[in-house]
Amino acid sequence: MIGVLFAMAFRALYEKVRKSEKYEIEYMNDFLLQRIGGGVFDFMVAASIAGISFTVIQEYIWPIIILTTIGGFFTAGYTIWFGKRIYEKAPLEHIVTFFGMHTGTLSTGMALLREVDPTFESGTAEDMVFGSGLALFLGIPMLILLNIPILGYRMGQPIYYLYFILGLAAYIGAMYFFWFRKAKIRGKEKKS
Repeated sequence: MIGVLFAMAFRALYEKVRKSEKYEIEYMNDFLLQRIGGGVFDFMVAASIAGISFTVIQEYIWPIIILTTIGGFFTAGYTIWFGKRIYEKAPLEHIVTFFGMHTGTLSTGMALLREVDPTFESGTAEDMVFGSGLALFLGIPMLILLNIPILGYRMGQPIYYLYFILGLAAYIGAMYFFWFRKAKIRGKEKKS
């Protein structure tokens, strides 16, 4: 996420330099940027696989299989449900990318996006990169909420679990309200 913010800042600085009178040669082009991006993603996937400890996986193989299967089906279901309702342009690309982000990180989503949109022509990559920068700030309340049950466990106060559930319900309700309110407004604008 922080890398995305740095990239956005670099892009803004680059655009200012590019518009100046001293800028004569176009250094960046789509072919070069796609090759660099593709190489970086391939390296990232290889590094992620290399970081897996197979001794830990062997010890907990059945709980991992059960939890990842149930979680994968649930995540796929709600990602498809949300994606069809939110994205009018390139819904498949957005669904695949969101599934990768929900089951991993932004880079996992981008790696899956490369499979359905190898040249990043759909605009989904830009949506996800800019959206992840915004998600960093929207996720701060969730990071705070996740500490409440741990605090309750350490202090021996089970009431903190209820506070966590109520806070989580309020957070999800607020996100749902604002997200679908925007989608309904967009739908009304289309009809008129």
